[in-house]
Amino acid sequence: MEPAHTWADPPEGLLDHIFSLLRSFVDRACCTGVCNSWRVSATEKEHAAPPLLPCLLMPSTAGASCFHFFSKTTTKPIAPHARFCGSIPGGWFVVAHQQWREYALLKLSSGERISFPDGLRGQEIPFDLRVGVQPSALVILAATVSPAPTPDGRYVVAAITFGHNKAVVWKPGMERWIPLEPQQALRGPALGKRNQLEKLEDVIYYSCDQHEGFYFLTSQEHLLVFDPEYDDDGQISGDLDGYLFPDHHMTSPPEAGQVVGGRYLVESDGRLLMVKRFVSPGRGTVSFQVFTLEWETSDPHWESSAAVVTGKLLFIGRGCSRAIQTGRSGPGFIYFLDDAEGFPDVQSTVRTEKQYRCSDTGWFCCSPQYIEKSWPQGPRPDCSPWIWLYH
Repeated sequence: MEPAHTWADPPEGLLDHIFSLLRSFVDRACCTGVCNSWRVSATEKEHAAPPLLPCLLMPSTAGASCFHFFSKTTTKPIAPHARFCGSIPGGWFVVAHQQWREYALLKLSSGERISFPDGLRGQEIPFDLRVGVQPSALVILAATVSPAPTPDGRYVVAAITFGHNKAVVWKPGMERWIPLEPQQALRGPALGKRNQLEKLEDVIYYSCDQHEGFYFLTSQEHLLVFDPEYDDDGQISGDLDGYLFPDHHMTSPPEAGQVVGGRYLVESDGRLLMVKRFVSPGRGTVSFQVFTLEWETSDPHWESSAAVVTGKLLFIGRGCSRAIQTGRSGPGFIYFLDDAEGFPDVQSTVRTEKQYRCSDTGWFCCSPQYIEKSWPQGPRPDCSPWIWLYH
């Protein structure tokens, strides 16, 4: 008679079957507490299949590191010495191989690379750019893609750039990026002139009943929405709409001396959220507020909605925000990168032989509210800020 199996020694294949049925990372985490063999099996399962949680990619010329949240382990992926500008599910990134030149879509796991042009339509880029960032250079600050790159090339890349042409788009086959001109399409009196004075803070591809396209968030919490269309000539066309929120009053920081350090767009359960980040001099990030985009007929508005984060993990960063369901009704958490300084100028965004900030990175518990900033020590971030990796 065969001996009975124990919790530590289940029948072969049983643990694999159990973990394959657990779609919530919280359930998997609970299983790791049964015994050591269950913990080892859960960790192996997380590395063998696409992880439920993103990883924290820490690029460096000394060799990149990748921190896995579930197993709390660090791996050493092969990553280029590039500046990472955006992250797309499937392991894709928008990168600049020379800080502000040689832009491309990069699939980290395979090394597949799709090159972008370096200039805008109607703007010639000098062949010889010897010193510094030239005024005519295209400097991408944050970017995203819709949908993930496909062999047929039916996808569009949208980016926020430094300078006058702040929103640009590109698709395969085009020799230049196309700047979006909001003053030609926005709604409301003097909205075009008003928008020219606002900075763009984030961009996301989002689909709802009203629009399917790229949503650009401004520093005044307005929205530019570009619905791309394809034509037979390989060009991009589409409508560009802008939305003011006249009844929306930007909330003040929770305490005196604090300022808004960043605004991010993230989709959660089919709804578009705006996450506001508050920072304090000397302390860094101190708190967050979350708003939901609500539509009434054709006019949207922001509505404060802290409850929408319940049971979720929000991973935020410009051009790389995602929401993950925990499968539980517990408090929500917001994981954040060190990008609260925003895009004040080219020099703070594009750095040569300098170190990017990474100390103000951590997570925020929504209830009760507290912040933790204990992360594994990564390599010297001398070529790019940290970024989320979505498998």
